[in-house]
Amino acid sequence: MQKNIVALRVPRLTLWCAALGVCLFVLIVGCNSTIEQPSTSVVKAVDCVDISALKQAAIPFRTSEAGGDYSDLAPLKQIVGNTRIVSLGEGTHGTREFFQMKHRVLEYLVKEMGFTMFAIEATWAEANRVNDYVMEGKGDPAVLLSNLYFWTWNTQEVLAMITWMREYNKTTTGRKIGFYGFDMQFSRVTMNDVESFLQRVDPTAAAKVHDLYLPYRDFQDDVNYRNRDYTVDATTIERQQCRTNVRAVYDLLLASDSKYIAASSQADYDRALRAARIVVQNEEMRSYSSSITQVNIRDRSMAENAAWLLQQGGQGAKIVLWAHNGHVSNSERSGVTWMGVHLRRQFGNDMVIMGFSFGSGQFNAVGSNGTSYTGLKTQSTTFIPDSSYEYQFQRLQQPRFFVDLRSLANTSSAAWINGTRPFRSIGAVYAPNYAEYYFYSTALAKEFDVIIYFATTQASVLLPFRYNGLVAAQPAKSIQPVSRAPFSADGIISSLNPYSPY
Repeated sequence: MQKNIVALRVPRLTLWCAALGVCLFVLIVGCNSTIEQPSTSVVKAVDCVDISALKQAAIPFRTSEAGGDYSDLAPLKQIVGNTRIVSLGEGTHGTREFFQMKHRVLEYLVKEMGFTMFAIEATWAEANRVNDYVMEGKGDPAVLLSNLYFWTWNTQEVLAMITWMREYNKTTTGRKIGFYGFDMQFSRVTMNDVESFLQRVDPTAAAKVHDLYLPYRDFQDDVNYRNRDYTVDATTIERQQCRTNVRAVYDLLLASDSKYIAASSQADYDRALRAARIVVQNEEMRSYSSSITQVNIRDRSMAENAAWLLQQGGQGAKIVLWAHNGHVSNSERSGVTWMGVHLRRQFGNDMVIMGFSFGSGQFNAVGSNGTSYTGLKTQSTTFIPDSSYEYQFQRLQQPRFFVDLRSLANTSSAAWINGTRPFRSIGAVYAPNYAEYYFYSTALAKEFDVIIYFATTQASVLLPFRYNGLVAAQPAKSIQPVSRAPFSADGIISSLNPYSPY
């Protein structure tokens, strides 16, 4: 039954988007023709690449595990400086060391550098419930983490970070650390929040908004598996009506700011208005069938939401962002302008982007054999192209290190660090027989300011899904496989990160 409940929480569009994980030429790695293939001459050449400056700039650190002595992270104080945003990526969605290290870096930034906000690539309204826990102790953190829906975050490592945030907030005499989500892939609970706010401040408008949201709610995910998907099944007339209606709700709140602020507070009104905006973003993304268009809208929206969060934090606020390397990167490739590009344009050098990389090891991902999916499982890889960045990183023979790529700009290592070469990127889906396709060609120093590298890794520790009334408002019904799907709902649906391989 638990497996069915997980499956019911993911829209059918997941099945279509799952194909993106196997269509590796498009979003994950680009064209294979750009990857330099190993040869005898290349091997000799790459072993002669001058990495002396890299060796000098690389900073080993003691452990990825949070707590204890942070002296080995002291160089981060100079690397981060006075910036207000630190974006933490990940080279896979299922690596234990990546998640642990992001927790450890967060602790350091909070305790030593005054960071006050944390936001993750997770759905907006549901993440606010996690914030209620870390701020006030409301709810069960394991259940609230499950309510973010993604197997990627439903792990022992992320739960440990949330638990630490609560403990820190219970004892700190300074500013508390908040937990937020900047994603907009789900909107059912967000619509509930808009209606709840209006029921308090304007019951007449709440009834109107309820009716306006009804047509779009018919396509929303809930515990009853929906047979109609907005992207695939909505007619042109239905889409026009839904778009008009959700935008009308946003406009209604926008036009009533003075009235609603007086009846509540500035903060409550701002949150309600942003929730209405999230619904608009969600509808816009789901109205397009093009995966490229959807990802562009999603990343633009996530950047907008992250910037809004920082603004709401007020004077002196500093925020840590958590997402896949692809999202945080200052990169425009494969037709996508990623979240990091939008934020870089807005904040410039007031943001530091940290990408995560590894040599070989284990990680969690949905398996694929190239034609079908084999379920969520622990994967492993040892494949490192001789021409890749990872090949040079492993030459340092360090178990783990971080390096400020900006410091290499005018050194003997500048030519290869600024050059175009393969770099690994694994999302929610992995086909082990096609390991070479998970490397895309890039100029690494243009995408990231800092790289955090692990020579070997383990898979994150997945937790069972535990839902509360926020999600499972009705008894779950057994579902039938979708007729268009080449596999059953109990398989891939229960394990994918919806809408995107990243």
